[in-house]
Amino acid sequence: MIETCFALVGFAAAVTVGAVVGSAMGVVILHGLLIMFICWIIGHAVGVLAQRTVDQHIKQYKELFPMPKAETQASDQDDQTGMSDQEAVATAQPVTGPTEEVSPVSPGV
Repeated sequence: MIETCFALVGFAAAVTVGAVVGSAMGVVILHGLLIMFICWIIGHAVGVLAQRTVDQHIKQYKELFPMPKAETQASDQDDQTGMSDQEAVATAQPVTGPTEEVSPVSPGV
């Protein structure tokens, strides 16, 4: 993605400068394509380096701060409440609606 953006900016700059200087259109396009190719190569190298840097930082972060296992989290949660999920569901109180009767609304009001 970076290489494509960099290549298009290089092409646009080359075409703009060539048009302002007054060069022939064929020469302007040829120079623009050449600059676009060179900028794509440079942008690709920068993108690869940036991706490797991000990957290294993510790996380093994961080593310093590992994610706890799912079983460990569930057992910690059981220890805090003193009951398992099945026991918690079995002892939960049912939710009830309003106790008074609601009068129907007349269509004219």
